[in-house]
Amino acid sequence: MEKLTFELEFITPAFIGGAFPKEAELKPASFIGLLRWWWRALRCEEDTEKLYTEEAKIFGGHFEDGAIASRVTLRIIKDNDNLKIIENKTLKDYAGLNYFYDKHKRTLSGKDSGIGYLLYSTMLPNRERSFITEGSKFKLILLGDSEAIKHYVASLWCLVFLGGIGTRARRGGGNMNCLSVEPEFRELSFQPEPQDPVGWMEGNLIQAKKIVNGGFSEKELEYSNLCPSIKIAISKTSFKDYKEALNEIGILFKQYREKNKHRIFDMGYFGLPIRHSNNKFLTADADKYFRRSSPLILKVLKIGRSYKWMVVKLNGKFLPDGTELTLITPPKRKGEKPIIHKGKSINQKVAGRMLEEFFDSIRHQAQIKEVSL
Repeated sequence: MEKLTFELEFITPAFIGGAFPKEAELKPASFIGLLRWWWRALRCEEDTEKLYTEEAKIFGGHFEDGAIASRVTLRIIKDNDNLKIIENKTLKDYAGLNYFYDKHKRTLSGKDSGIGYLLYSTMLPNRERSFITEGSKFKLILLGDSEAIKHYVASLWCLVFLGGIGTRARRGGGNMNCLSVEPEFRELSFQPEPQDPVGWMEGNLIQAKKIVNGGFSEKELEYSNLCPSIKIAISKTSFKDYKEALNEIGILFKQYREKNKHRIFDMGYFGLPIRHSNNKFLTADADKYFRRSSPLILKVLKIGRSYKWMVVKLNGKFLPDGTELTLITPPKRKGEKPIIHKGKSINQKVAGRMLEEFFDSIRHQAQIKEVSL
């Protein structure tokens, strides 16, 4: 039996909802689901049935002949003195963000328009979401089989340094930093290297994949993964707080998308659905794949006392071959059918090219590297 304690802090606001989405909460279930997701991304197994079987041996699972319990218990210890939840107020009001919608230019303007663009859905009028503020601290405890714990830790490393938790996690929401690990976990570093963050990231990614016995596949897997390589970009500039860092990458992302807004269907490869100002939606086979998370993760890293923004490109098919992207007007009344305006079949090559174009657009502001795993 082994025990590891991670002291974590949120470095960007976290919009974590449970049974009541407008009420922020911090529960083990939120973390366990994400740890399983990152474990699958590291494992890179082509056979999905085998993938689930191996996952269940570590995280638990259900089969026809019974259930398997997880070999590790995950606990969350809240630091009530250092955990702040904001209710009935938007992040825009709480943080004093300066942005507005310019009707003439049909875009967000203002000093903080980048944050407004990335976290827009959490700050819509009359749809306020509670959130846990940046600087809030808590402890995550892993208790159980030592070999299984290693898999949990590898997934946790990815969650902290490649992803986030809660709503808008792929657009800078719920980013975390690790303050301490007790006892020390020697196989992975949880303290970014200030002089070479990209090299530090590469070394730990390779090690995390070794821990979960990650495979190598030449074919494009059906699910999001980190195989056979992962592309990352880390800002050359260091910022004094998360707002400056997140705002810059938000503005760069907004500028790229606005420059290419005429490529209506291609923009869908950054995540679906997309709601346009004329109330039309770009979606995909509404009955099956109405939503598809973005293959790009935009986030913030805390290195010492400074902050940098980061972009991560995940691999895997955006949607199954043959799926059709459609531009629709949703029904106004119950029972009515949506109006379908246009359609275009998924093109995996175009999807990949769009992501590469975005990386090319930020090459002057970031150090970019393709990390072979």
